[in-house]
Amino acid sequence: MKKSLIFILIFVLIFAAFSLAGCGLLDAITGNSSDGVEQLFDECNESTGKWFCYDYFTGEQTDAYFLFDGTKDVMHFEYFEGDVLKRDGVFRVVNRGVGKSVSVPLSIGFEIKGDSRRRDWIECYADDFKSDFTQFTIMDEYRDAGLSKSGTPLWHVYRLSEMPFKFGTYIKEGATLKEERRDYEYADRYYIPSGEYVHESGAKFTFVTTYYTSALLFRYQNGDNVVEGVYGLSGDKDIFFPYLNYHPGCGLTEEQARKYGNTLYFPPNYNVYGSFEVQTASAIRPSITLTRVETITGYDYDPSACEWQLGSYTFVG
Repeated sequence: MKKSLIFILIFVLIFAAFSLAGCGLLDAITGNSSDGVEQLFDECNESTGKWFCYDYFTGEQTDAYFLFDGTKDVMHFEYFEGDVLKRDGVFRVVNRGVGKSVSVPLSIGFEIKGDSRRRDWIECYADDFKSDFTQFTIMDEYRDAGLSKSGTPLWHVYRLSEMPFKFGTYIKEGATLKEERRDYEYADRYYIPSGEYVHESGAKFTFVTTYYTSALLFRYQNGDNVVEGVYGLSGDKDIFFPYLNYHPGCGLTEEQARKYGNTLYFPPNYNVYGSFEVQTASAIRPSITLTRVETITGYDYDPSACEWQLGSYTFVG
């Protein structure tokens, strides 16, 4: 009975998150296009050039950059950090445009040495792709992970320490950083403002989000114990749903369905109750508060994976 109530509680969150990611993911992974979706798998001249990575929050240039060659039937990329080649292979682009009906304007997929079974994707915001494409900001990064029991795509959202590409805004060589219009469907959705939030015990949250997606990233450190994952919030911003093993809307493979039964989606690892609405503009000491934690068992979840410190976590920057 308790588990049924948990599923009812998070159903709205899961459904919304899966809807957000699912449509773009189906277009990108399966190659099925819908109205307004432009699939540039063989040629993408708009991308050709050198793209430098800038920190999204400070605006400072980092040591990472892409080299894209979008010439017809070439579609080759190289990715560098500190002038060291980290990855290279072929790429593809999915452009969905911008507007209030678009959840992910631009996706770029990467195959390493032709290994299409291990395709990585970055979902991006770009509002000038067809006019003056000189900038894109990464919203999230994930890897194809096969199909669920029902045949829908599965994917692994990269955690903060796993990301194959530096998170930030990429600017084409010769262009300058410009203000983005934030014209997309979920631009007004709430998320915990990025930064570090510290408890008096020393326990610490780190949140990193450029644009709202289904993959809101966090890290939690309590002493030597560190967990990373993605999270969602209840509509009243009073329940924090951390996913360590999976993510909102993650369906089961046939093997998992045999093991766990006919569960539609995996639940979060915990339900964390408290206050997660941060008023950074007016508060003297912006904070979040944890008041109670409910552990979800089963699904090979480790209930001791995270020891949550209750109380206030103050934003420190």
